[in-house]
Amino acid sequence: MTKMKGARAFLECLKMEGVKYIFGNPGTTEVALLDALCDFPEITYILTLQESVAVGMADGYTRASGDVAVVNVHTSVGTANTIGGVYTASVAKSPVVVAIANKDMRILGRNSFCEVPDLPAMTRQFTKWSWEVRRAERIPEDLLRGIKVATTYPRGPVFLSFAEDMLDAEIEVESLVSTRPKSRLFFQGNEEEIRRAAQLLLSAENPLFIAGNEVADSGAFYEGVELAELLGVPVVSEGRESWASLNFPHTHPLFRGGYDSKSSYAKKADVVLGIGCKMFVDSTFSPVPDIPRQAKIIHFHSDPSEIAKRYPEEVSVLCEARSGIGALLHILRPLVTGDLKARFQKRMDGLRQEKEEQKAEREKEVRAHWDDIPIHLSRLVRELNQTVDKDAIIVDEAARSSRALLKFYDFEVPGTFHRSTVGYLGWGTPAALGIKLANPGRQVISIVGDGSFLFSIQNLWTAAKYHIPVVVVICNNREYRAVKETCMQYKGVGATKGVFPATDIKDPDIEFCRLAEGFGVWARKIVHPEEIGPALKEALSLGKAAVLDVRIA
Repeated sequence: MTKMKGARAFLECLKMEGVKYIFGNPGTTEVALLDALCDFPEITYILTLQESVAVGMADGYTRASGDVAVVNVHTSVGTANTIGGVYTASVAKSPVVVAIANKDMRILGRNSFCEVPDLPAMTRQFTKWSWEVRRAERIPEDLLRGIKVATTYPRGPVFLSFAEDMLDAEIEVESLVSTRPKSRLFFQGNEEEIRRAAQLLLSAENPLFIAGNEVADSGAFYEGVELAELLGVPVVSEGRESWASLNFPHTHPLFRGGYDSKSSYAKKADVVLGIGCKMFVDSTFSPVPDIPRQAKIIHFHSDPSEIAKRYPEEVSVLCEARSGIGALLHILRPLVTGDLKARFQKRMDGLRQEKEEQKAEREKEVRAHWDDIPIHLSRLVRELNQTVDKDAIIVDEAARSSRALLKFYDFEVPGTFHRSTVGYLGWGTPAALGIKLANPGRQVISIVGDGSFLFSIQNLWTAAKYHIPVVVVICNNREYRAVKETCMQYKGVGATKGVFPATDIKDPDIEFCRLAEGFGVWARKIVHPEEIGPALKEALSLGKAAVLDVRIA
């Protein structure tokens, strides 16, 4: 047994678990923790100027590293500012542990300063576990349990509250041992059901493969490609509302973009294979089902709550994506021979030809708007595609502009695309900073709308302070384009008069370059399309954070 303060025990646990960073914004209740950090050079406290930035950085870090990330904020007021970020992490199943220091136990219950009646309740609906530690001696046990809960599939955020006096209390600590499972836990899937899935796929005339976020998350990117090629089946990612990662190479002849219920491949599908995907996430109401009624659904997912959530499924398999694809390949490989193999190859040849035609149409669109002023998004994305490294990581929070990013950028390498799927603005650039910390040797670019960027612009100070070389590309149309487009579609008085209240971000224009420079970050405004390439090259060569304010149509 070793005697130490609660704060030291907290940090010893993080050190043992290999945690390198704490992302946060502390207050007076965290003083014991900050003081103890002086003896832990292995752990860097990344100071953010607003709590949402801390959670965004942690979320990005864990998406890129695959491991736990830790956030520290101050009491109830700091926790309140994390809610949107914790919600985002919850939907993404990111193992983020939010650990806060509450007020001294000796004054709780008196409506003391910053006190709320039930602090863990603030985050409970978005976490796997929200808990207020009751005794100082429980700090190591509860923290290690929190890390285990966050990182065990299906993963997700955890909230822990420690009273201020507990962090300063002397406790006896036994040798610390991680409670995380020694091997990765996941469901293998029922073999009989997987065999049924294989037979359905072999007999399908118009199958469709939806490669979900769990394909990337489980490291099954290339296995997914092998499965698609074996069957000669068209592939889509999840629909835009839930598409968070690169699950299939966009340049592959079988890839057809994000799932769209109005597309020809969806309308004619007789068997839909969804692996690691949500079926489906609505943004607006539609009386038309996402999947045609004649289609038989095969669904592999690690979360029981996602199985048959909205539509009846012919085959449901509870498993991690990688193990499910592996089992399916094991069954299918010896069966795809002779006439069957020839039929699948013919289907693939047709899809390859169709892809070439789509590529030619896409190229025509780019060239038609090559010299447009204001800059057309197709030109911006093409310049980006031609300038950055093949394994550069793109973090997308460009709202309406993200459609062009997904259409014109050639994503090919696993782990090169990340985005939020809950509509919480201000996540993108903080997430990019966290992703860069997890991937210091790779270029990281944050593609963000002007409206989105303003929700967490304080992140630039953190980027400058800790020398995190992320390039921020602001798609600046000086408006909330998504809101304005929806107003037009509403076809009300505003659409008739051409007046859209509360949608413009101009008069006065926001000078993003001056704001960035005020935070100590290099910046450049881009108005003419021929400036894009040189500015991108310069920004990437600096070795420090940079902002490009691109005026787009």
